[in-house]
Amino acid sequence: MRFSEHAYSKESFRAFSTTRLQRPGTVGIGYTLDGSYEPCFVGVAERGAFEVLTLFPNPATHQFTVSYPHGVAHADRVQVTDIAGRIVIDEKPLTMGQCVVDTDMLSEGSYVVSLFARGALVGSGRVSVQVD
Repeated sequence: MRFSEHAYSKESFRAFSTTRLQRPGTVGIGYTLDGSYEPCFVGVAERGAFEVLTLFPNPATHQFTVSYPHGVAHADRVQVTDIAGRIVIDEKPLTMGQCVVDTDMLSEGSYVVSLFARGALVGSGRVSVQVD
């Protein structure tokens, strides 16, 4: 067993830290020497997993359409990165439900498309670009 760390006032921490122990492998529950426990919740709530975006046509020649995932009406931005991770397109879409991305300035290859809404990544997908 090991002592756990908690944020208490200096007086209460001195009195409590000598009796509060935590079992190895447990998270968030501290056990006292008399066997009782006090729940302690520390952490950040996980966001739901982001969705795979619907991108069409795929492969694209001049442009492709990004359909927003269910529940997303407006997007903050659409970001396209190449396979090396470099951002090649970063746009703020003006339309609802879907947006069109122009591929004329992209070279032939595979790209990752990421959609951000409400300040978080909500979807991602892969698109191939072919040059005529």
